Amino acid sequence: MLKRFFQREKKGLDPTPRLYLGAFGKHPGWDDHIEDIGIDTDCLINVKRMLYFQGIEGNIQAGSWKELDENQRLDGYRHLFVWLRGNDVVIGRMWSSSDGKGRTEYPRALCGQCCNLRLAWITDVMLPRLEKIERQCKATTSAADVQRIIADGYMELNSLIPRQPSEPSEFLPDLGVLTRLADRPEMGPNHTGLHRILYYIEREMAAYRTAGTNTSTNASFTPPPVHLRVPACADTRAKAVLLWTNTLLTRIDPNTSVLLLLPQDETWVDVVVGEPSTMEFYCLRASLEAIPLTSSIPYDLDSDFVERAETLIDNSRSGKSEPSQPLIDPTAVAQKSAAAIKRNQSSGDPRQTKEKKSRLGKFLLLLLVLVIIAAILLGLSFYLNEMTLK
Repeated sequence: MLKRFFQREKKGLDPTPRLYLGAFGKHPGWDDHIEDIGIDTDCLINVKRMLYFQGIEGNIQAGSWKELDENQRLDGYRHLFVWLRGNDVVIGRMWSSSDGKGRTEYPRALCGQCCNLRLAWITDVMLPRLEKIERQCKATTSAADVQRIIADGYMELNSLIPRQPSEPSEFLPDLGVLTRLADRPEMGPNHTGLHRILYYIEREMAAYRTAGTNTSTNASFTPPPVHLRVPACADTRAKAVLLWTNTLLTRIDPNTSVLLLLPQDETWVDVVVGEPSTMEFYCLRASLEAIPLTSSIPYDLDSDFVERAETLIDNSRSGKSEPSQPLIDPTAVAQKSAAAIKRNQSSGDPRQTKEKKSRLGKFLLLLLVLVIIAAILLGLSFYLNEMTLK
């Protein structure tokens, strides 16, 4: 975040704190998808495109969630999401809803785009007001009421934002965050859960590291998105957002797109690093029985990696963390990648096997169509021959 602040100063971008509020999705006041309210900036337009159309609609049309067993599927939408996108942070709430015709497959979403505002202010001030707006929207079936509620909320939020630019120090990631994670009971004995998470981050997110060369030397290269599911490790969802955002900012480039999805009344956080595809939003309706915690996957960690991870945790405890120092030799990542992916597939994550089944299903369907066409042509040929003989 500090890097973002200095980039704004260097490029001469307006560092004044600003806020935009928008809504999209389903509501009984509209017979179909609602008319966009406040989705006017490029940032919010892209958030809606990726979250609503690419993510939710993509999984609905593919039937991804219907294939899950009942114990593997979350009951509806009840999520907080926080999305770091360049110099902006988008915070939003999403809940199950319906349109005026009673269709319930799509949710309702409310989101605020925050420019040059500290993440702590966003979670402390915006989150409770977004909850209030959600309750008010749920309490009415009138489209006009919804538009008024969101307009009033926008005015209230803008009256609360600080008018002075944040100091550079306020954008520094918390380098002591690994200590707090390591001491959480969710990480198990001997910090095993945190070792596994750090291993996954180092192995899968090498292209997003501050010191990485993939994105800096090849402007056309777009690293694939990476999803992980981690225990919340916090008493509130707001604290979980700060905890995991700071953790990631110590391991990857601060300008990387980072999306956090927090289902209400659940104990985990889904994290997507990079621009998400349809597959990364599969987690919205998938329980732990469908996608396990990254901290519970039994990776084969060698003693050298564990020692380096423990050194990093000890440095965090003493305030000596070095965010740019990798824990895994990049050449070792390539050697272990194939075996690691195979282990992940057998750990209970159905997303990769789902793609294979989908491709196989499409092939079998095409084969069936060809067989039917051949049978029709054969029958037609036989019929014409019979008619000729007569």
